[in-house]
Amino acid sequence: MKKYCIILFFLFNANVLFCQNDSLLNSIYLNATQLFFREIILTYERAKLFKNSYELSVGYRPSKKNPDPDINGIVHGQGGDYSLQNMGNPFYDAVFFSFGFKKFSKKNLKNYFGIELFNRYWWIENKYMEFNNVEGYRFQGMRTEYVEVIGLNLLGGYESRFRISKNLLFIINYFGGIGYRMKSYSYQTWNGTIGDKPVDYKIEKGILHLPTINTGIKIGIGISNENKK
Repeated sequence: MKKYCIILFFLFNANVLFCQNDSLLNSIYLNATQLFFREIILTYERAKLFKNSYELSVGYRPSKKNPDPDINGIVHGQGGDYSLQNMGNPFYDAVFFSFGFKKFSKKNLKNYFGIELFNRYWWIENKYMEFNNVEGYRFQGMRTEYVEVIGLNLLGGYESRFRISKNLLFIINYFGGIGYRMKSYSYQTWNGTIGDKPVDYKIEKGILHLPTINTGIKIGIGISNENKK
């Protein structure tokens, strides 16, 4: 929690220095893409009109109530690595934090390049689960799992802006890019099987380094202090 307080402190002070005597746009976004995975991510953005901006995002994904213990996942077969199935696992709760910076194009003030640092933490505690991937890792039994993901995204995007009133805008933000994830996991299994072998209790730990491709849409409302004539 301490590191997030430090990020908030520097974000606030950076905005104070960076936005003095400038036309500002304060915006709140909802990541519409993540709603398909039951994850709600809200982003606060403070921007110079329209030069560059700082962003802070927070999110939460609840687990499903009384899900089927048989986890289908998103991908099956050889590509269905269990460690990559977090979004498709209904038992997981998760929290998300990120800090980002965007630089708008001077030629087209709607195009931008951005960088985002983020942290997502997943957990499952004392749940009976089954994962029956016949071509890879599989298990059944009581499980407790903790997964932390730290990552970096390099993004390009485009903003469509629609003026609702003098200082109020509706914004659609289209973005995509590449990224890097470092995922550390801890899986505990008891009274079950792993790979068809009986286990009374077993803990599995590891770290994965993963390249990613990212794309999505955010929708939001912006309030500017620009005196539009």
